[in-house]
Amino acid sequence: MAGTHRTIAQPGEASLDASDQTLDKNLAALGAINASTAQAIANSGGRLDLEWTLGDDGLISCSMTDTWGRKMALASKKRPGEEAERFA
Repeated sequence: MAGTHRTIAQPGEASLDASDQTLDKNLAALGAINASTAQAIANSGGRLDLEWTLGDDGLISCSMTDTWGRKMALASKKRPGEEAERFA
């Protein structure tokens, strides 16, 4: 689907609540394309050092703590949608 854009959620509609059902659906979709990657994700352990935040644009961002105890943002905390658009 190169060159197409699909919105996951409207601004302000993202949820920070974890859902096994959402993960299962995403893994099923990924498994149709790359079964070994989907299986590796399913078998991976969870991380306890992740901090999820809701950006100003209504999308979810994440930070994690590295092995030296430093917190690192994995995406923009303010506007992760704009950052994703730049990378895409």
